[in-house]
Amino acid sequence: MIEKQITGYYCSYCRKFGRSKHAMKKHELHCTMNPQRVCRICALPDQEPQAPTRKLLKSLDIQGGVDIDTLRATANGCPICMFSAIRQSGIMKAAWGPAVEKATAFRLKDELAAFWKEYNSNQDYGYH
Repeated sequence: MIEKQITGYYCSYCRKFGRSKHAMKKHELHCTMNPQRVCRICALPDQEPQAPTRKLLKSLDIQGGVDIDTLRATANGCPICMFSAIRQSGIMKAAWGPAVEKATAFRLKDELAAFWKEYNSNQDYGYH
């Protein structure tokens, strides 16, 4: 029998676990629960600068339901920044999946598909 002890790393913002220190540092930098996160979509060429998390959270009116259009405008159309604000607001602690979609009218999959369709239609990849 072989017994080994392994070193593991947890994200400081969410419960993600990994065995690679480098991978976990990279994850923490972009974690949607990190208030000082760096958004990879906002860093793409021709994108608006990332909106501060504090500003995104203020745009959420949780009591009256989430106004997705206001959130989208505040996040400059970035679906991951929108998702991050919803996660950090605490809405997702009460429910998950369809319940969150119903409460927020937000579907990350649909938002990402629309974003990439728009983004790719504006790119010149050199072939037609």
